[in-house]
Amino acid sequence: MPYSDRYITLVRVGRIVTACAYITLTSNFNQVGNVSVTETIPKGFRPSGDSRAVMRGTDNGGATSFYLYGTPEGKMVLNGTGYTGRFVGISGCWITA
Repeated sequence: MPYSDRYITLVRVGRIVTACAYITLTSNFNQVGNVSVTETIPKGFRPSGDSRAVMRGTDNGGATSFYLYGTPEGKMVLNGTGYTGRFVGISGCWITA
């Protein structure tokens, strides 16, 4: 997970992929838009065709709100706001090939 020392867990059942994590952010990002991150979605879990993967992250106070957008090539971009030390729940679901 970008801006964290933890991973997002991906589970595939048939063609459905779910993503979940509970992380602590290690850096700040403020109102970023379509910022490319180095992390990728592994082969076998990537969204198919014209679909996209969306993983949403929020904290319980509303101060942190962001989403990760993934492409069929596995690339991801980050949009939103996050602050160091905030605990964030992340979830997502998409169709894969």
